[in-house]
Amino acid sequence: MTIIKAILLGSLIAVMTPARASSDAGQLAFMAKDYSQATSLFEKQLEQNENNVVAYLYLAKIAVKKEDLDLAEEHILEAGELIEDNSEKALDKNIQGEVFHWLGSIMEMQAEKSSIFSMSRYAKQSLKGYLKSVELLPEKLQYREGLINFYLGAPSLLGGDIDKAIKHAKITFDQNPNFGFKMLVNSYEKNGDTQLVLATYKLAIEKYPLDAELLLMRGTYWKTEGNYDSAKMVEDLKVLASPHAINSSLQTAIRNGVDTERFTFIDKGECRERLKIATSQKIVFSVGSLIHRKGFEPPNWRNPYHSQGMFCSGPDIQS
Repeated sequence: MTIIKAILLGSLIAVMTPARASSDAGQLAFMAKDYSQATSLFEKQLEQNENNVVAYLYLAKIAVKKEDLDLAEEHILEAGELIEDNSEKALDKNIQGEVFHWLGSIMEMQAEKSSIFSMSRYAKQSLKGYLKSVELLPEKLQYREGLINFYLGAPSLLGGDIDKAIKHAKITFDQNPNFGFKMLVNSYEKNGDTQLVLATYKLAIEKYPLDAELLLMRGTYWKTEGNYDSAKMVEDLKVLASPHAINSSLQTAIRNGVDTERFTFIDKGECRERLKIATSQKIVFSVGSLIHRKGFEPPNWRNPYHSQGMFCSGPDIQS
């Protein structure tokens, strides 16, 4: 079967134009995570046509995979400029939308690690990319999610705007209620509107009673509010919503979010010695979703709902 597929693929590439064959082969190499081969193929495309937007787009993606954000920035800006200069007038709208979505994402990542002097420039370019991607493809939920997360995470001086986040979250709700509920909850939580958070959760769970992600979000919320009975009930429902609900032997409920068979306490002195932390320093360490309702602002404002760690030390920390 593999040989037959290879023959068919070879026959298909043979009847394509060289540029099209190289582009498709490059995308296949990218999907196979053969980034060296993909880079070589896309660079060859640029030798043949220096205005190849798709080649620049994929080279930017590859650079992100390799954690070379400066190179990713260079490639994605080139792709965006080609579109805006109308060098590629007949370019498919889906490709244009993808370019600007990646522009928003890459500039946002650059803003997170940049100095205060360049952060404003990166944030402005990021917002421009997200807005353009939504303008081109308003039905694309992923693109609007990027814009919502920007509005929620960025400081107001850099374009953050909770009201606009809520506005776009309501649009996603009209497009896809399940997805929209999650965006609305995130927006209302950031706004500190407890009543709307609970009302949205109630409607969401009534409509999607066994949506595991919604149940996880609500269980986490109840824990932060100190309502552990409700949190336990939600955790039990989440287990029922899992793909292995029929076979209880495959289920393990870890109610506090930590697997104590893998993570255990050790002596504090040994911890300090391993991490080379002075015994005179007071330490605060938190692992989890670094979100506003837990009492602190996430240092990484791109996606605060990813699990992260926050480590603080110094003589000024109160016991």
